[in-house]
Amino acid sequence: MVINLKTILVATDFGEPSRAALSYADDVAKVFSSTLHIVHVVPDLAARDLPLPAMGHSLQVMQEQREDEASQQLEASLDTEMKARGAMTVVLVSNSPANAIVDYARSHNIDAIVMGTHGRSGFADLFMGAVAQHVVRRAPCPVLTLRDAPTRRPDAA
Repeated sequence: MVINLKTILVATDFGEPSRAALSYADDVAKVFSSTLHIVHVVPDLAARDLPLPAMGHSLQVMQEQREDEASQQLEASLDTEMKARGAMTVVLVSNSPANAIVDYARSHNIDAIVMGTHGRSGFADLFMGAVAQHVVRRAPCPVLTLRDAPTRRPDAA
């Protein structure tokens, strides 16, 4: 069997496990000459039952601000080399991050998903976060989850 990873999706919430996932995915992308898709999901404020925003801001303005902030954080996560290799950033809007990630992977023929996991939301999610569990179960491709930055063996160069 030949492993062919042309496109790798990195799902990020900007936390430490996500930074570890991006670093790991970038290393894999270098080996396979893969294109990275770095994705962040912003909640859809209009679809939630929220009290009216204070100070006259509309939900649409708040939504656009969140999406802009996420886009800026995604762009800041790319180094010059990643950009040169064609890495792309995508802000998705959904109240179900897992569904948004899986749908994106399907529609963009992603070969592998790499994501961090916090694993801290109740007994059922003791070893893996709820979003990661959902993605692992429904993804159309292999999913690699990382809890922390991978450690190198002392004998590794």
